[in-house]
Amino acid sequence: MSVLFCCCVSPSEDNDERQPLLHTKPSKSAKPESARQPRPAPTEDSWCVNMVMKGYDFSLSVVPLRSTAKGEESPPSRLRLAQEELWGISQGAKAISAAGTKLQELIGWLLNGGERMAEQVREAAPTHQDRCRLEENLIETMQEVRRARELSLGYRQQAGEVQTEAAQIAGLA
Repeated sequence: MSVLFCCCVSPSEDNDERQPLLHTKPSKSAKPESARQPRPAPTEDSWCVNMVMKGYDFSLSVVPLRSTAKGEESPPSRLRLAQEELWGISQGAKAISAAGTKLQELIGWLLNGGERMAEQVREAAPTHQDRCRLEENLIETMQEVRRARELSLGYRQQAGEVQTEAAQIAGLA
């Protein structure tokens, strides 16, 4: 299970003040508690970091807490890196979810056609040695297709969990 973080960041701070938004273990009290700890008042260089979700896309919104006379400042490099990482996770989860149905249909078609392919191999092989080699290759390929089916189902489930967790953190679920 992945854990996403939310924090206010000041570029002058070197400490790692990331805090998980959700507890990974239930607390002993009956009512839910936030995992966030109180923070000191923001300084002039602080940034507000929030998760935003639009459709299946999610990203980090990084906004300065106080306007400065210097013009628009860009976020610190570690916040830009976090934005890029989260964007990549979002795109990956979306791609896995979108391709999942097509991939399962293709895998099902291949597995259902295994006997037909084996017959075509027997008919096409000119010699006994070629037929044995091709049949062995077909068996190995079908094993890899079965493995791909299992892995793709797991990846699809994980992508759905990432999207659900992003929606929870963004306050949509």
